Amino acid sequence: SSDATTTTATTATTSMEDIMMNRDTATTITTTKKAKTKKYDPNLLPPRVSLSPGANKYVLVQAKRDKNTLWFVKSATPQECGGPYHANVAEELVEWLQATELEDVRVTGGGRIDYDPQQNYARVYGFSYGFGKGNHAKAAAVIERYTDI
Repeated sequence: SSDATTTTATTATTSMEDIMMNRDTATTITTTKKAKTKKYDPNLLPPRVSLSPGANKYVLVQAKRDKNTLWFVKSATPQECGGPYHANVAEELVEWLQATELEDVRVTGGGRIDYDPQQNYARVYGFSYGFGKGNHAKAAAVIERYTDI
């Protein structure tokens, strides 16, 4: 099961230069109205939960359809998402959601998820410099609802 702990890393893994670059990227992602690419089928939603094994950065993304709020959790390695920032993890998911023409697509926060598929275990913790600390309890609830973890 998910462990929605809220501990913070004791050593910084991001420099001040990284923080400033990520803030610009995060703003771009959350304020873009339409997806930059048309490779997504607007009739298909992305998976509600996408986790990569190991301790990786994650983002919690909110989108609205009519009056319903939809939540998405994604973690990825830097190699999978093209970079070391939470904004890199968020970019593809946000573009896909925007392509479906959902309303108010935004990253509400982030942190890290330590996911062990062999043990069927995920621990949600930490924070994002660019997006702020994710609602770990919400992320854990989404993971529990849409997976067998």
